Amino acid sequence: MWGSELGEVVQFEETVKDYGSKEIGPLTFSVGRGEIVGLLGPNGSGKSTSIRLMLGLIRPSLGRVMLMGLDPLRHHVKALDKVGYSPELANLQAFMTPSEFLELTGRLVGLGRGLLKEQVTKTLEDVGLSAYENYKIGKLSKGMVQRLSVAQAMMGPPSLLVLDEPMIGIDPAGVVHFRSLFRRFVSDGGTIIMSSHILSEVETLCNSLAIIHSGKLVFRGEIEKFIQTALKSRLIEVELQTFPDDLLVEIQGVPGVTRATRMERGYLVEALNIGKVRTLAFYELQRTVARKKVLALVILTILVDTIPYYFLSTAGSSSIPLAARPYLWVVGVFLPQAFFLQFIALFISAGSMSEEYEQGTAEILLSKPVSRDEYFLGKFSGGFSLLTLVVVLNAVLSVASSTLTFGPQLSLEILPSVVISQVFSALVFFCAAFMIGELVRRSSLAYIIASAVFFTSQIAGIILGAIFRLTGNEFDHLLDLYLPTSPVNSLPLLVARPSLPSGATSVLQLGGINAIESSVVFSIGLIAVYAIVSLVITRVYFGWADVAKKIS
Repeated sequence: MWGSELGEVVQFEETVKDYGSKEIGPLTFSVGRGEIVGLLGPNGSGKSTSIRLMLGLIRPSLGRVMLMGLDPLRHHVKALDKVGYSPELANLQAFMTPSEFLELTGRLVGLGRGLLKEQVTKTLEDVGLSAYENYKIGKLSKGMVQRLSVAQAMMGPPSLLVLDEPMIGIDPAGVVHFRSLFRRFVSDGGTIIMSSHILSEVETLCNSLAIIHSGKLVFRGEIEKFIQTALKSRLIEVELQTFPDDLLVEIQGVPGVTRATRMERGYLVEALNIGKVRTLAFYELQRTVARKKVLALVILTILVDTIPYYFLSTAGSSSIPLAARPYLWVVGVFLPQAFFLQFIALFISAGSMSEEYEQGTAEILLSKPVSRDEYFLGKFSGGFSLLTLVVVLNAVLSVASSTLTFGPQLSLEILPSVVISQVFSALVFFCAAFMIGELVRRSSLAYIIASAVFFTSQIAGIILGAIFRLTGNEFDHLLDLYLPTSPVNSLPLLVARPSLPSGATSVLQLGGINAIESSVVFSIGLIAVYAIVSLVITRVYFGWADVAKKIS
């Protein structure tokens, strides 16, 4: 395989990253096995960009990068299988403990259950965090978080460590400790690429340099030869239909050729790893539950569901006037369905992708041997699992309230409409907000846009519903059916009526869930349009766009 046969773990070939106002490159250099390479340059010179190109987190505008002999964009999982990455100023998940975070990264790099605990313990000892393994990361100092960032990079263990400013925030004793740790890693057969803007720091640890200034590579070679002019070399790739046995020897004899290698072509197929999807889904579920605003909204929804049911079940049917029971039913069934479930969906999914970019954790997770499909599916399924639990609980309480209000027979008539309308709106807004969060990559803006879409749909539905009731214009009614809130757009009119008729038949005739009940096939079609199209757009954009660095 090209690169690996040459003993080179990283190769840049005329690589350029164009940001419009600034250009990094062209970069042409390689890193051999067993090296400790210092990537040196002032702040903003392009060191972090070079690292992110190397890891396949961003796409080069021109040229290519090879990692472990593979294209890290086309073969992300295989290329990063033995690579550990610690970003600059890592901002790890505050709700987890160091041991939990290392277990997460250990599962993502493929460690089995038997080895996982053992390596977590060893790695925490290596970086000096054993005493803090059960502390919340949010309670740790910046220096300890930096130690943990290096620790997660060493899970696997990797054969290549890529460290972006690893000594930031580390005390002098810790710096000495890490130098010893890194030297031991290389003596065991590893390779290290370490960026820094301090020459003395690189000089103490590294055996070679790659100096980048204003986006250009100005030196690549041994530290001792820093004052000498670096010889520029170019790799020439020739594709031949036949390859005579003696051709390689002849090429090596050409003046100016320092090395020639035969490269075999083949196919590499990467399959979806369900275990990694499941690990990321559980992580996303933990992360979502740890967000207080989501948890508060879930609790509020359950309370709104439960209180009317409590009154209906404990007060006795005779103590509640017949005309008042549908009001309680509307509060307990329609109110969560019309507002709370959609907002739960919005808050869960709008921050699913965008908050990871803001915190800088997306690039840590995607620097593991995890494909973008696995990351995408894990994030989506984790949040959707929580939403599903809430929807199921809401449906159960809705059926219970309906049974107490209208009796079991009429309750069964209401059940399909209630469940379908809940699933419809929740799924649509979950997928739409998930897409918005990925496109804008800022959680606050994603919440605002997703909420605006919801309220616009609600208001438009109310207006169209009122026009239909006043004029009988079927066109207005058809427009209402295409809105994502169509199952519940009639609720405000329903509640505002001066006298609410009793009985399930009258309630259904008011149209609160009439649109969905009238055509299940039409509803499924709308779900396909809103939900599936949103997911396709999200996946296409996520697969094409660069993985955003931490947004400040």
